[in-house]
Amino acid sequence: AARPVRLLEGAVVVAAGGAGLALYILFLDRMLGDGLAFAHVQAAWGHQWRLPVLWIWKGFTRGRWVHLAIAALLEIALIVWGFRIRWRLEAAIVLATFLLACSGSIMSIHRIVLANPFAMILLVRLACAAPPRWRRPLILLCLILDAALAENWLQGGHLLV
Repeated sequence: AARPVRLLEGAVVVAAGGAGLALYILFLDRMLGDGLAFAHVQAAWGHQWRLPVLWIWKGFTRGRWVHLAIAALLEIALIVWGFRIRWRLEAAIVLATFLLACSGSIMSIHRIVLANPFAMILLVRLACAAPPRWRRPLILLCLILDAALAENWLQGGHLLV
């Protein structure tokens, strides 16, 4: 009885994601007259479909994108660690998010990947696995970075891009 329930729960999660995307497309169509407006804007910005490895390499070869490439490698390390600790579902969902986001550009993948709740779950699990004396400074560092990056973004800064 447990297996059909888990299958149903998984189907509901997948259906909710599809329904959310459909609603977003309908919203864009209603508000802008173009359901794929975001995709068209991405194309206008010069974002092209490439292998994620090529975007990461391009990040290392362009001086102002090095921090983005390093962050992408850290995200890959988080995904690999998720598989290593046998949190396969969470790691697979974060991997899919990473691959989809990074195939379009390296510029925004961190906003997309780290906005994924499963990435947050893996980060919290990683923090819990850290030695106890590191936990508070790690949480404080995350809070400071969150506040600084949010303030930078609100002021129109381009620290991450």
